[in-house]
Amino acid sequence: MVDENASNGGVSLDGGRRGGAQVVRSAGDPRGGETRRRGAVEGIDFGRGGGGGDDEEEGVLVNAVDPAGRTPLHFAAGFGRIACTKFLLERGAKLEVRDLWSKAPVDWALQAKHEEVVKLLRIKAIETGLEIGGRGQVAPLRTYHEYCYDLTTEEIEERLEEDRKTVLQQWEKMSEEERKEFRENPNRDPLDPIPF
Repeated sequence: MVDENASNGGVSLDGGRRGGAQVVRSAGDPRGGETRRRGAVEGIDFGRGGGGGDDEEEGVLVNAVDPAGRTPLHFAAGFGRIACTKFLLERGAKLEVRDLWSKAPVDWALQAKHEEVVKLLRIKAIETGLEIGGRGQVAPLRTYHEYCYDLTTEEIEERLEEDRKTVLQQWEKMSEEERKEFRENPNRDPLDPIPF
């Protein structure tokens, strides 16, 4: 929600409820959209803004979640915004917040192949002594696969490769007539087992 009446001429990122983070408007960018799209941290005021008070916890804004459970770090990592990721980590962004898809910021960075961001997240986890049981390529952080299935991404890939080889071997064992029947049978339910 955007608060058009935000103090200091900005667009409130929290709907004006906390008087907190604001994207500062410029003449060429009246709603702050370009600043947010580029992930430019210099255009964001993470100060307490209008009337937040001194009793608010440090890091509240950097750990705020959207309706899908994503934090600013999820977006910075997923879009590969290195400066924004550093900025958020320096201000106490939590590394292991899971969204509605059970993904942490490191998962979004891995999915988008932002290796530098993954490296920053791992370094921060090591510096802070985060011990959550990660065993794979991003240890000590845990990937989605570790969180949901207790398997590393590498173990999942190994299993998929084994399954692919098994299916190919079984396909090769079928006679040409069985293959043709399998391919051309319009009444075959795709959920039925393959006749190996």
